Parts: sequence; C-alpha cells; structure tokens
Amino acid sequence: MNRPVITLLSLFGLAAIGSTIYLWYENDKLKKDVLAATYHGESLSSQLNSLSTEKDELVQQNNALDQERQAQIFALNTANEKHKEELAKMIAEREKQKETLVTEHSKMMSELKQTIDDQRVKISELNGVIKVKMENKILFPSGQATVSAEGKKVLAKVAGGFAKIDDKRFRIEGHTDNIPINNERFPSNWELSSTRAANVLHVILATGKVDPALFEIVGMGEFHPIASNKEEKGRAQNRRIEILLFPRIEGVLKKSIESR
Repeated sequence: MNRPVITLLSLFGLAAIGSTIYLWYENDKLKKDVLAATYHGESLSSQLNSLSTEKDELVQQNNALDQERQAQIFALNTANEKHKEELAKMIAEREKQKETLVTEHSKMMSELKQTIDDQRVKISELNGVIKVKMENKILFPSGQATVSAEGKKVLAKVAGGFAKIDDKRFRIEGHTDNIPINNERFPSNWELSSTRAANVLHVILATGKVDPALFEIVGMGEFHPIASNKEEKGRAQNRRIEILLFPRIEGVLKKSIESR
C-alpha cells in the first residue's frame, strides 16, 4: 500500500477517534447536566412540599385564631346581653322603689295632715324629704323662744303624726329673719334660732310618743330665707321652724335587702 493511502487512512482513523472522544465527552456532560437538573428539580419539589406544609400550618393557625376570635366575640356578646339584662332589671327595681317611695310618702303626708289637722302647719315633699313647716307666730310669743300654750297643742299633734312614721329621722331647724338681735340671752340670731329649735324638740319629746335618738336640732339663723326680708310679711315667713324627715339608713338597707 502506497504511502499516501496510509496517510489518508491514518487521518480518517484519527478523526474517528476524535469524534468518539468528543461524543463521549458531550454525552458525559449531558449526563451531568441531566443529574444536576434532576437534583434541582428534586430540591424545588422539596421546597414546594415544605411551602405547602407551611401553608397548611398557617391555614390551621388562622382557623384556630378565627375560632378563638369567634369564641371571644360570643363571650363578649353574652356578657353584654347579661349586663344589659341586669341593668334593665336594676332600673326596673329602682323605678319600682321610686313608685313605692312616692306612694309611701303620699300616704305618709296624707296621714300627717289628717293627724295634725291644722292649716297653719304646711307639709311638703321634695326629693324624698318630707318637710313640716310652722311660722314662729304659731309656736312662740313675739320676741320669745319659749313655746306658747297654743304652740304646745300644735306640737302635740305633730308628735302624734311622727309616732306613726317608721324608718325616718327628724331634724328640727330654727330660722329667723335678718333683723339682728343682741341681748344677754341671745347674742345673735344663731342662739335665738338654736334655742327655739331645742325648745320645740323638748315639747315634742315631752309627749312620750317619739324616740329621742331619731332627732337632731340645728340653728340656721337668718341665712336661709324663703321670702324677702324687706317687708314684715316676708320676715314673718322667714321666722319659722322646719322639721325635715329623712330616710333612716338602716331602714333603707333593710328594704333593699328584702327586695332582693
């Protein structure tokens, strides 16, 4: 075989070997790429599964929180309804107590008026306090603090009316006009009003119909007028004895407990 042919065959052989080597290299590279792609796909799949699991956990947590919120809202609504019912019940009880108090006061005032039976004695009621008012001319001689015989008769009737009343305490207030007084017995209208209130109390207690522990006396002087002091008519109205009837605390508590 001639040399050129051999050379040509050698070149073809080398080319075939090179092609084989190249194809083997490319095939190996392709395998590596396929393995890398497969690994990456598995990684993505794992991440996707992890994200799906986290999503499920978040959904469960959200559902749990939602149930908790619903339970809290239900509890609050229940408590609110219960509070509204209790408040409505309390308001109803107070209205009932108010109606009862008005009825009792109306009955009490009616009985007082019937027992006292004297048009000169004025009986009124304001905010649960009953007031028995008498001008001084009914009880005292002019310029004096000693109760007159006529005044004692009137106070005896007043004491009889008080004896029928339960759960009340009594405050006797003495009032004067604004004309100053200054003598050995009464240095000012304070002493005059206090002495008149005390003397009224002594006459009431002398009847033996009432409990002394339920009474108190107050000298108010000229500082709580109910009319103008510019004229004698107004000053006569300001010279007065007022007896206020207040609810006794123990009586109020007893009725409150009994109503429950």
